[in-house]
Amino acid sequence: MRGAAIATAVLMTVPPEIAGACVFDPPRCATVGGAAFLQHVEGNVVWFNEWRDADQLTRRVLVECTSRQGIMVTDRPDDDVRLRQVAEEYFYEVMTDDVPQTLDQIVRTLRGRGVAAQRVGLSAGHCGCDLPSIPPPPSSCD
Repeated sequence: MRGAAIATAVLMTVPPEIAGACVFDPPRCATVGGAAFLQHVEGNVVWFNEWRDADQLTRRVLVECTSRQGIMVTDRPDDDVRLRQVAEEYFYEVMTDDVPQTLDQIVRTLRGRGVAAQRVGLSAGHCGCDLPSIPPPPSSCD
């Protein structure tokens, strides 16, 4: 999954005086009870974060969109912030590594690092796999 494209407009060439005053949000879509925000995409593999209004928790989801099978890590209020960072760093590593890994290998590695990861299937109506084709919202500049 080498060369993952960071899906935010931050990677565009923006003059420093403008970049410092602007906020560039990633593409997002509405989900049942929340929203999903694109983090990275590489081929048919998408990583997005999903905010759920009901419990105000974030789920980090890495999904292979052809099969709609993936991995989910849900933040819990009592989680150590370090575990959230471990999950994000490892998702990034997986997306940019030359050596492909199976979903089961990724789950085992995350669990070995203390992260509560689980396999999931993305429902047919979920917009997570559509995120790469959704344009980012307009930037807001001061």
